[in-house]
Amino acid sequence: MHAVTDGHFADTSPCWDPEARFVAFLSSRCLRAVEDALFASLNFTHAQRPYLAMLTADAPNPLAPPPRQPGWEPPEEELGENDESDDDDDAMPEVRVEPRGLSQRLTAVPVPRARLGQLAALRDGWLLYTVLREVHTDDDGRTPPEEAAADAAVGADEKGTLWRYDLGKRKATRLAEDVTEFKLSADLQTMALLCDEDGAAAVRVHEAGQKP
Repeated sequence: MHAVTDGHFADTSPCWDPEARFVAFLSSRCLRAVEDALFASLNFTHAQRPYLAMLTADAPNPLAPPPRQPGWEPPEEELGENDESDDDDDAMPEVRVEPRGLSQRLTAVPVPRARLGQLAALRDGWLLYTVLREVHTDDDGRTPPEEAAADAAVGADEKGTLWRYDLGKRKATRLAEDVTEFKLSADLQTMALLCDEDGAAAVRVHEAGQKP
Protein backbone atom coordinates (compact mmCIF):
# COMPACT_ATOMS: atom_id res chain seq x y z
CA MET A 1 0.00 0.00 0.00
CA HIS A 2 1.30 3.46 -0.96
CA ALA A 3 0.16 6.73 0.66
CA VAL A 4 -0.84 9.40 -1.84
CA THR A 5 -2.11 11.93 0.73
CA ASP A 6 -1.45 12.31 4.45
CA GLY A 7 -5.03 12.63 5.69
CA HIS A 8 -4.73 16.29 6.72
CA PHE A 9 -7.32 17.35 4.12
CA ALA A 10 -10.70 16.01 3.04
CA ASP A 11 -9.98 13.96 -0.09
CA THR A 12 -12.77 12.28 -2.07
CA SER A 13 -13.68 10.63 -5.39
CA PRO A 14 -10.34 9.05 -6.46
CA CYS A 15 -10.12 7.72 -10.02
CA TRP A 16 -7.47 6.26 -12.33
CA ASP A 17 -6.17 7.88 -15.47
CA PRO A 18 -6.98 5.44 -18.32
CA GLU A 19 -3.41 5.95 -19.59
CA ALA A 20 -1.96 5.09 -16.14
CA ARG A 21 -0.14 8.40 -15.69
CA PHE A 22 -1.84 9.63 -12.53
CA VAL A 23 -4.53 9.17 -9.91
CA ALA A 24 -7.01 12.05 -9.80
CA PHE A 25 -9.07 13.03 -6.77
CA LEU A 26 -11.01 15.91 -5.24
CA SER A 27 -9.45 17.66 -2.28
CA SER A 28 -10.50 20.43 0.11
CA ARG A 29 -7.12 22.10 0.45
CA CYS A 30 -7.74 25.55 -1.09
CA LEU A 31 -8.05 27.09 2.35
CA ARG A 32 -9.10 30.70 1.94
CA ALA A 33 -10.96 31.55 5.13
CA VAL A 34 -13.99 33.81 5.55
CA GLU A 35 -14.43 35.46 8.95
CA ASP A 36 -17.64 34.90 10.86
CA ALA A 37 -19.42 38.15 11.72
CA LEU A 38 -20.67 37.00 15.13
CA PHE A 39 -18.22 34.42 16.43
CA ALA A 40 -14.45 34.28 16.64
CA SER A 41 -14.15 31.59 13.96
CA LEU A 42 -13.30 31.08 10.30
CA ASN A 43 -15.28 29.35 7.57
CA PHE A 44 -14.01 27.66 4.41
CA THR A 45 -16.99 27.77 2.06
CA HIS A 46 -15.23 26.91 -1.22
CA ALA A 47 -12.13 24.79 -0.79
CA GLN A 48 -12.25 21.99 -3.37
CA ARG A 49 -10.37 21.43 -6.60
CA PRO A 50 -9.36 18.32 -8.57
CA TYR A 51 -5.78 17.20 -8.02
CA LEU A 52 -3.50 14.86 -9.95
CA ALA A 53 -0.95 12.57 -8.27
CA MET A 54 1.65 11.57 -10.85
CA LEU A 55 2.43 7.87 -10.43
CA THR A 56 6.07 8.06 -11.53
CA ALA A 57 8.72 10.74 -11.34
CA ASP A 58 9.20 10.78 -15.12
CA ALA A 59 5.49 10.89 -15.99
CA PRO A 60 4.80 13.92 -18.21
CA ASN A 61 2.67 16.62 -16.65
CA PRO A 62 -0.63 16.52 -18.60
CA LEU A 63 -1.13 20.22 -17.87
CA ALA A 64 2.17 21.18 -19.50
CA PRO A 65 2.42 20.90 -23.31
CA PRO A 66 5.52 19.06 -24.57
CA PRO A 67 8.39 21.25 -25.84
CA ARG A 68 8.10 22.16 -29.52
CA GLN A 69 10.58 23.61 -31.97
CA PRO A 70 9.78 27.06 -33.45
CA GLY A 71 7.36 26.72 -36.34
CA TRP A 72 6.19 23.26 -35.26
CA GLU A 73 2.83 22.16 -36.64
CA PRO A 74 0.88 19.00 -35.78
CA PRO A 75 1.32 16.32 -38.44
CA GLU A 76 -1.59 15.32 -40.59
CA GLU A 77 -2.99 11.92 -39.71
CA GLU A 78 -2.93 9.55 -42.65
CA LEU A 79 -4.32 6.17 -41.71
CA GLY A 80 -4.25 3.35 -44.22
CA GLU A 81 -6.73 0.54 -44.54
CA ASN A 82 -4.44 -1.79 -42.59
CA ASP A 83 -3.62 0.70 -39.84
CA GLU A 84 -3.95 -0.93 -36.44
CA SER A 85 -3.44 2.15 -34.26
CA ASP A 86 -6.97 1.88 -32.88
CA ASP A 87 -6.15 -1.58 -31.52
CA ASP A 88 -2.99 -0.22 -29.91
CA ASP A 89 -4.93 2.60 -28.25
CA ASP A 90 -7.32 0.06 -26.69
CA ALA A 91 -4.48 -1.93 -25.13
CA MET A 92 -4.49 -1.88 -21.33
CA PRO A 93 -1.54 0.24 -20.10
CA GLU A 94 0.74 -1.06 -17.38
CA VAL A 95 0.23 0.68 -14.04
CA ARG A 96 3.61 1.53 -12.53
CA VAL A 97 3.83 3.32 -9.18
CA GLU A 98 6.99 4.83 -7.73
CA PRO A 99 6.22 5.26 -4.02
CA ARG A 100 9.24 7.46 -3.32
CA GLY A 101 8.03 11.07 -3.45
CA LEU A 102 4.50 10.07 -4.52
CA SER A 103 2.80 12.40 -2.04
CA GLN A 104 4.97 15.28 -3.33
CA ARG A 105 3.94 14.86 -6.94
CA LEU A 106 0.54 16.53 -6.56
CA THR A 107 -0.68 19.01 -9.15
CA ALA A 108 -3.80 21.16 -8.76
CA VAL A 109 -6.11 21.33 -11.77
CA PRO A 110 -6.57 25.08 -12.49
CA VAL A 111 -10.35 25.35 -12.15
CA PRO A 112 -12.17 27.75 -9.80
CA ARG A 113 -12.52 26.70 -6.18
CA ALA A 114 -15.99 25.27 -5.59
CA ARG A 115 -18.10 22.65 -3.86
CA LEU A 116 -17.53 19.51 -5.94
CA GLY A 117 -19.33 16.19 -6.01
CA GLN A 118 -17.89 13.53 -8.33
CA LEU A 119 -14.77 13.12 -10.47
CA ALA A 120 -13.89 10.72 -13.29
CA ALA A 121 -11.09 10.51 -15.86
CA LEU A 122 -11.52 9.82 -19.57
CA ARG A 123 -9.01 9.18 -22.32
CA ASP A 124 -7.24 12.03 -24.14
CA GLY A 125 -6.68 13.92 -20.88
CA TRP A 126 -10.32 14.69 -20.11
CA LEU A 127 -11.77 14.97 -16.61
CA LEU A 128 -15.46 14.93 -15.75
CA TYR A 129 -16.62 16.52 -12.51
CA THR A 130 -19.74 17.96 -10.93
CA VAL A 131 -19.90 21.42 -9.37
CA LEU A 132 -22.56 21.49 -6.67
CA ARG A 133 -24.99 24.35 -6.28
CA GLU A 134 -23.95 27.43 -4.39
CA VAL A 135 -24.85 27.68 -0.73
CA HIS A 136 -26.82 30.90 -0.30
CA THR A 137 -25.47 33.20 2.35
CA ASP A 138 -26.54 36.44 3.95
CA ASP A 139 -24.52 39.65 4.06
CA ASP A 140 -22.30 38.21 6.78
CA GLY A 141 -21.35 35.19 4.69
CA ARG A 142 -23.50 32.79 6.74
CA THR A 143 -26.23 30.44 5.52
CA PRO A 144 -29.58 31.33 7.09
CA PRO A 145 -30.60 28.46 9.43
CA GLU A 146 -34.03 28.03 7.87
CA GLU A 147 -32.57 27.73 4.37
CA ALA A 148 -29.87 25.30 5.47
CA ALA A 149 -32.50 23.10 7.10
CA ALA A 150 -34.69 23.19 3.98
CA ASP A 151 -31.76 22.28 1.72
CA ALA A 152 -30.79 19.39 3.93
CA ALA A 153 -34.36 18.09 3.99
CA VAL A 154 -34.67 17.86 0.20
CA GLY A 155 -31.04 16.96 -0.52
CA ALA A 156 -30.62 20.06 -2.68
CA ASP A 157 -26.87 20.19 -2.07
CA GLU A 158 -26.33 17.05 -4.15
CA LYS A 159 -27.57 18.57 -7.41
CA GLY A 160 -24.98 20.24 -9.60
CA THR A 161 -23.52 20.97 -13.01
CA LEU A 162 -21.47 18.47 -14.98
CA TRP A 163 -18.25 19.86 -16.45
CA ARG A 164 -15.52 18.50 -18.70
CA TYR A 165 -11.94 19.69 -18.32
CA ASP A 166 -9.35 19.18 -21.07
CA LEU A 167 -5.97 18.94 -19.35
CA GLY A 168 -3.98 19.55 -22.52
CA LYS A 169 -5.92 22.64 -23.57
CA ARG A 170 -6.65 23.80 -20.03
CA LYS A 171 -10.25 24.37 -21.03
CA ALA A 172 -13.44 23.71 -19.06
CA THR A 173 -16.74 23.01 -20.86
CA ARG A 174 -20.18 22.91 -19.26
CA LEU A 175 -22.02 19.73 -20.26
CA ALA A 176 -25.27 19.38 -18.30
CA GLU A 177 -27.29 20.98 -15.51
CA ASP A 178 -29.13 19.48 -12.53
CA VAL A 179 -27.00 16.32 -12.43
CA THR A 180 -27.31 14.29 -9.25
CA GLU A 181 -24.98 11.45 -10.22
CA PHE A 182 -23.08 10.13 -13.23
CA LYS A 183 -21.51 6.80 -14.14
CA LEU A 184 -19.19 5.77 -16.99
CA SER A 185 -19.39 2.58 -19.01
CA ALA A 186 -16.55 0.05 -18.74
CA ASP A 187 -15.05 1.20 -22.06
CA LEU A 188 -15.35 4.89 -21.05
CA GLN A 189 -17.33 5.63 -24.22
CA THR A 190 -20.76 6.28 -22.67
CA MET A 191 -21.99 8.08 -19.56
CA ALA A 192 -25.26 7.64 -17.68
CA LEU A 193 -26.60 10.74 -15.93
CA LEU A 194 -29.12 10.84 -13.11
CA CYS A 195 -30.78 14.23 -13.53
CA ASP A 196 -33.37 16.21 -11.63
CA GLU A 197 -36.04 17.21 -14.15
CA ASP A 198 -38.77 19.33 -12.55
CA GLY A 199 -38.39 17.46 -9.28
CA ALA A 200 -38.39 14.00 -10.84
CA ALA A 201 -35.31 11.78 -11.16
CA ALA A 202 -34.54 10.83 -14.77
CA VAL A 203 -31.76 8.67 -16.22
CA ARG A 204 -30.16 9.86 -19.45
CA VAL A 205 -27.43 8.16 -21.52
CA HIS A 206 -24.99 10.15 -23.67
CA GLU A 207 -21.61 9.90 -25.34
CA ALA A 208 -19.01 10.30 -22.60
CA GLY A 209 -17.61 13.80 -22.26
CA GLN A 210 -19.94 15.34 -24.85
CA LYS A 211 -22.84 17.72 -24.48
CA PRO A 212 -26.22 15.95 -24.55
